Amino acid sequence: MAASRSSALRTVVWKELIDIGRDRRALALMILIPLVGLPLMALIASGLSSAQVVTVYFAVLDNKSYPIVNWLSSQLRQDALQQGLNLNITISSAPPSGVYDVEVIVPYGFYDNLSKLDGIAVMIVRSMVGNYASQEVTSLISSIVSQLSNQIVVERVEELAKLANVSIVPSQLLNPIQLSSGYYLPSGAVATQQQVQLSFSVRLLEFSLFFVVNPAIVLVTDSFLGEKERKTLEVLLSSPIPKESLVLGKLTSAA
Repeated sequence: MAASRSSALRTVVWKELIDIGRDRRALALMILIPLVGLPLMALIASGLSSAQVVTVYFAVLDNKSYPIVNWLSSQLRQDALQQGLNLNITISSAPPSGVYDVEVIVPYGFYDNLSKLDGIAVMIVRSMVGNYASQEVTSLISSIVSQLSNQIVVERVEELAKLANVSIVPSQLLNPIQLSSGYYLPSGAVATQQQVQLSFSVRLLEFSLFFVVNPAIVLVTDSFLGEKERKTLEVLLSSPIPKESLVLGKLTSAA
């Protein structure tokens, strides 16, 4: 019985290899398209992102806020340069007369609210819908504003400490809890750095296997569809060949 199954499996594998060999062009395309197409798409996407010029308009309606906006635009240029983004920044006291990829509006009273101990200053940021580069620039602006906000919070805490005649460390006051993280093995032992890196490498390998297995999946699917179109699938199913040998043979030949 085992010999019969083995013989049937070899027969199916040999038949599938012959069918695959007949369509070498399709086989080559299935292999080359993921191998060449995916890196090429990544290069094109990065090239388009670096070649595109993102227009940024700062509408400064509060004259006292110009130093802050100048610092913000300078930091934005530096961070965008590191990300490979080209910016065309305009700073004006008037609202934008045209359409820009990113608009930053600093309303009146921004500086005064920022100077108060309990003041909240509002900055309006708008970006073009569907523009990936403008979304990246918006993220950079949010990061820079967050850094500025943290710095202002520290200065406010220091000012309050002076008024209360108390000596404190602002960073410790604002961050009373520190999180220390680590990894351990299923056995309960502490994982080493090499073991952690190996775990991440295995996850990456599992993800990359999709692109390796995808051509085989296409071949198996195409094989069954071809059998159905040629009206030979019914013949194979009615033949003495075991069904598991038929499926296993197609999988083996595709792999």
